[in-house]
Amino acid sequence: MNATVEKTPRPSQAETLRAEYGDTWDIWREVLPGGGHGDWIAERLSGESQTLRADNIAELADLLREARS
Repeated sequence: MNATVEKTPRPSQAETLRAEYGDTWDIWREVLPGGGHGDWIAERLSGESQTLRADNIAELADLLREARS
């Protein structure tokens, strides 16, 4: 049996964001009731109530950079 494995970049963009912002943000992918993927979400870990939502991980990265400045 010949199986083809698709190569994905390592670390992934999500893993990179978690490494860069994980000390101040909880970052995850929403799971919809039917089991599908929803938005990417980042919530501040500090006492501040701030949540960022984006359709894709690149947009979430942009929002996190904006929130830092």
